[in-house]
Amino acid sequence: MATPFLDPEEYDEQAHHLYQMGEYDRALELLKEGLSLYPNSLELLLGLGYTRLAREEFVWAKIAFERALAIEPNDDDARAGLGEVLLRFGQHDRALELFNEVKEGVPPLRAVDAEQLIGIGRALYREQLYREALDFFDTALALSPLSADGYTSRAYTLHRLNATGKAIEDLIIALELNSEHTEAQIYLGHLLYDQGKWEDALDHFEAIPLEEQWDALAVCRVLELKTTLRGLDSTDPEITAWNDRLDELASFSDPIDELLSEVERQARFPR
Repeated sequence: MATPFLDPEEYDEQAHHLYQMGEYDRALELLKEGLSLYPNSLELLLGLGYTRLAREEFVWAKIAFERALAIEPNDDDARAGLGEVLLRFGQHDRALELFNEVKEGVPPLRAVDAEQLIGIGRALYREQLYREALDFFDTALALSPLSADGYTSRAYTLHRLNATGKAIEDLIIALELNSEHTEAQIYLGHLLYDQGKWEDALDHFEAIPLEEQWDALAVCRVLELKTTLRGLDSTDPEITAWNDRLDELASFSDPIDELLSEVERQARFPR
């Protein structure tokens, strides 16, 4: 793909846009082209690493992040990316060393990015390292106490640690901070449903416009609750609309994994 006269920042910007759109193949092609011209560009190496990671090409991702660290040994994006790769290889101790360097601001007096800590926490969560993840979410919220994403992410972990009441509290705070936080609305609906608070659960599920509903389990629960609580039958236009939406959703996956996947791209590719 010929893209003449682009500098590293322009390659990075275009690749970032493609990444955010989920077009990993095109992003990878652009990054490889940029690195053929600028082989020591830290930004392009980081983009390459995170794109390889998204494509689950873990060996190649590891190489990219190691090259980035060779250029800048204290780069937090490279540390976080390499740590996530090492988690996938089962090298948890070394991954945690890298993550803790990010969290503790190594070298000293370096600013710590709360959003980056949230991304690390989510990576630990996915490896079922819940207590370690909780530590990173706590630190992120201490740095950025108005982060709706931070409260929502911590809620996942609290729930896995059987602290459902605290998880619900965090989700309520997240929605107070951002009433349009779809992730928090859906997850809170699921937790309330599991507690038998069905009217409240339905309110949260319905707070999301139908066309923005992407969690198949939530849609199934809306259909169930509209039928049992409100007495609607299969011919009712509301039921028909929700059934149509359900047909559009191809799979029924773990709602927590689905919620995390929906926002993960925003946190991973460094800017």
